[in-house]
Amino acid sequence: MTRTYSGAARGAGAASEWDSRGSAGKGRMEITESAEFTKVSVKVHFIRPFEAHNLNTFVLEPAGTTTRITWTMEGANPYIAKVLSIFVNMDRTMGKHFETGLENLKAIAR
Repeated sequence: MTRTYSGAARGAGAASEWDSRGSAGKGRMEITESAEFTKVSVKVHFIRPFEAHNLNTFVLEPAGTTTRITWTMEGANPYIAKVLSIFVNMDRTMGKHFETGLENLKAIAR
């Protein structure tokens, strides 16, 4: 995989592009909003293996001695995705990615 960075060094405007021959495909993400210690919003544009445009938002809330993170993803659900969802449990399929991402975040935050 090749990855390039552009824009701001951190926070709003920081961007990353990737290109992979494997399952990661090709795409771009950019931080569109960053409120220190409370919220980060990231626009993600997948080009390959499928085209998709999503907004991922991470909301951080104090929870005792830890932090609760809520990760939401918003985007259009094109016709082909609706048809696919009849045959594939999208919560289970995408849930794996959310769980892995949150576990990776937890390991880094320690």
